[in-house]
Amino acid sequence: MSKKTISLDTREQKDEFIAYLIDTAHAKGYDVHLEALPFGDIKFENIIIERKEINDFCASVCSDRMFNQIAQMKANPDYVTIIGLSGAYKDLWKDNIIKIPHMEGALKQIMAWGIPVMACMDDKHLVDNMLAIFEHSKPIDVPIKRVEKNKKDSLFMALPGIGRKHGKELIAKYGNMCNLCKASKEELIKLLGPVKGTNVYNAVRK
Repeated sequence: MSKKTISLDTREQKDEFIAYLIDTAHAKGYDVHLEALPFGDIKFENIIIERKEINDFCASVCSDRMFNQIAQMKANPDYVTIIGLSGAYKDLWKDNIIKIPHMEGALKQIMAWGIPVMACMDDKHLVDNMLAIFEHSKPIDVPIKRVEKNKKDSLFMALPGIGRKHGKELIAKYGNMCNLCKASKEELIKLLGPVKGTNVYNAVRK
């Protein structure tokens, strides 16, 4: 029987996480090689892991980079993507602690878009949990709504009850998902009406 193979993206920098992943994967009988992945950091069969350290996740949410990556994930429905988040709130840098509500709103909306988030206390737990998923997985066939590649606009339109018209209104007013996460319930109701405004507020906030 041929060995199972884990692919690491060619852009991935070698660090303690990667070293532990390679050693643990080899011990479990996996081959590990480099591959130019369409997105994400680690691939097994048709599962791709997007690895995020908690401070990197916070920065990518606040810069809107995370939502561009989400759009790329949703534009590639042949893969099932899992966001592997390592670290706890205590690990956040001082300047990032005040951004916890934005992070929680982003996490809630990411999961509402059908992308699982595997939250782990540290990189070692992330590797162990990731390999546990690979050990028990088969290629997964999950229908994912296709959106235009690299078009974060599509993510606004995927919010509950929001179509193209209201999605464009949200984009015009807020520009990115981080700003939308800061919006008050009152201003969303004023823009979208009581039902849609409340639904969007609940979707992007804790």
